[in-house]
Amino acid sequence: MKSVKILLFFLTLGLGTLTACSSVEMTKEKTSKNDLQTENMEIDTHIDKGELAHEENSMQEESKDQNEQSNEDNVSAEETMENEDQANGNKSLSVQIIKEKLKLGQSNDEVEHLLGTDYQKGIGAKNSEQLWRYDIGKDENHQPLNDELFDAIDVEGLNSRVIEAQIFITWYEDGTVEKYSIYYINNETGNVDNYRVYYDEKGDIQRIIK
Repeated sequence: MKSVKILLFFLTLGLGTLTACSSVEMTKEKTSKNDLQTENMEIDTHIDKGELAHEENSMQEESKDQNEQSNEDNVSAEETMENEDQANGNKSLSVQIIKEKLKLGQSNDEVEHLLGTDYQKGIGAKNSEQLWRYDIGKDENHQPLNDELFDAIDVEGLNSRVIEAQIFITWYEDGTVEKYSIYYINNETGNVDNYRVYYDEKGDIQRIIK
């Protein structure tokens, strides 16, 4: 009888051990599944972040390309306008643009590139200086009153708007711009303004409007 009790005790102990082991295994398996699900979620999150970053980079590249294309189009449009101005004798080249782009020290070629080749050469009546004269936007049928004097200002033509502006350029012996004057109608006052650019005695550039 005693032996049977001992046997039952060990059988009960064994079953308890097996049950505990099974519970541990089930817990491990459940933990493993949870870990696997967590890893899959982290992988999915990384993938989503990677795809989002890729999309953002693609959008930035596309925006950059559009900006570069826009800049190229603007430059191309400006070059086209300049080429058209030169082809038309710069009739549409505004006085403001001439003020900004015509510089002291520029060469003959640079001035021709800016203002074109439709100019006249002559000698100034006051100082016997070598001059170029541009009659910007001049009506082909217009004949100045003082056509005999090369450096005479065509005030009548400017006032009647048959000429947009007159430019007189004085040159150094080395073929660079020494000084220049632009005569044009001031739209606010209706008067003929004289915009002069020259070097003073100190070598500083002076810009005067009279």
